[in-house]
Amino acid sequence: MYGLGTGLHENTVGLNDKGYDWRGYPGTYTLENGNTGNGGILVPGVFANGTPNNRYIPARSYFYTALQADNINTMVLDGSYVKLREVRLGYEIPKAVLGNFIKGANLGIIVNNAWLIYAPAKEYGIDPSELENTWYEGGQLPSTRSLGFNLRVRL
Repeated sequence: MYGLGTGLHENTVGLNDKGYDWRGYPGTYTLENGNTGNGGILVPGVFANGTPNNRYIPARSYFYTALQADNINTMVLDGSYVKLREVRLGYEIPKAVLGNFIKGANLGIIVNNAWLIYAPAKEYGIDPSELENTWYEGGQLPSTRSLGFNLRVRL
């Protein structure tokens, strides 16, 4: 819901029936090529008197209010997930290489957020394990994968 309302989701990119960007505000404005056109989205429907709707609304109004009010069930997503959070692969350095002072050493590579195995909400660009709130999606940064190296030494 947040991604649609703020224009971050890919579904918010498009052209209206006049060939102009949805995200342009309704009303006349001048494009870079000198042409004038109207932005916004024409919502299908009719007025109370039966005439077809001919008014364009701003994309934010459409995606953040009109679309969500009509389709609130599409905004409720399954938040379950299976994720491989951390992987560490290590190599124990042979004692013969270490000498007498060092009793043991292990060299490792660590990957955090290695793999989002299963998440129904992934198709909407949401990683449920990274949500910032517990009961609604208020916007999130993309999940990040980090890679690190580790040396453990026993003296």
